Amino acid sequence: MKKIIFAGVLLSLIVPSFAFAEQKAVLYFSAGSSASYSVGQKINVSVIADPKGQTLDTIKAVVKFPADTLDVQSVSINSKFSAADPENYYSNADGIISYAAGIPGGANTLGQYLMVVFQVKKAGNASINFSDQSLVLSAGENILSGVGQPLALTITEAAPAPTPKTEPKPTPQNTVKKDAPPKPSGSLTNKNIDDSGTSQEKTDPVLAALAPAAIPIVGQAPGENFLQYLQSKIWFLLLALLILVMVLFYFKKTGLAFLMRNTKKTGLVENQNYPQGKGEIAKETNNHYETPKD
Repeated sequence: MKKIIFAGVLLSLIVPSFAFAEQKAVLYFSAGSSASYSVGQKINVSVIADPKGQTLDTIKAVVKFPADTLDVQSVSINSKFSAADPENYYSNADGIISYAAGIPGGANTLGQYLMVVFQVKKAGNASINFSDQSLVLSAGENILSGVGQPLALTITEAAPAPTPKTEPKPTPQNTVKKDAPPKPSGSLTNKNIDDSGTSQEKTDPVLAALAPAAIPIVGQAPGENFLQYLQSKIWFLLLALLILVMVLFYFKKTGLAFLMRNTKKTGLVENQNYPQGKGEIAKETNNHYETPKD
């Protein structure tokens, strides 16, 4: 009986110790469902911390990778781990990443700690794993019990770019075209289009020589046409004015002579009607009406 009781007490002391050991933290990788990549592709790898219900306050993840196959493009820490070690670094030459950071107040839930972006530079097999220098601390005690499996990657050569298909150009057929008779041009200029698409005008010297000189009328004032007409007819106007003056002078001279002749004729008629002067007429009148004296 005493042996059974002793055995029960011993089991009660051993079982909790195993349960406590199983509750320690672990670190592992997460890179999505695909494990096959090609040269030139980028791979996003997350470092996950699972404290198994315990409170962690500091993590140091040391990751190794093949430097001849992969290159680190960037490493970022979860913003909750604000107390980052200033000596954090990664080296593509040595194929190592070492990042440590603390979280104020601690954390007891599973979450992402790091995000690493790799770029594939060579075909082959690559393995990413944790170094034994990795730590998960809780109040200064390392509670890391283990790490996940290494991340195995299969890398192939990049697929060649498809060659664009070129369709054969149709062979131009030799056709004889009759020269069309030249069309008369109503303009003195020929329009040509240069390589830039700008229309340029060239003057035909033959048509320019045969064309009459044009008098520019665009933009002239309303009276300019009349003034130009008068200037071109100035001698004709002067001759017409001279003829007009001569005609007026002739009519003036002949008119005065006609008036003088009419005046003379009028005076002769009056003298014939009244051969005696006014005094004689008065005298005769007095003789006719004068009464005889005694």
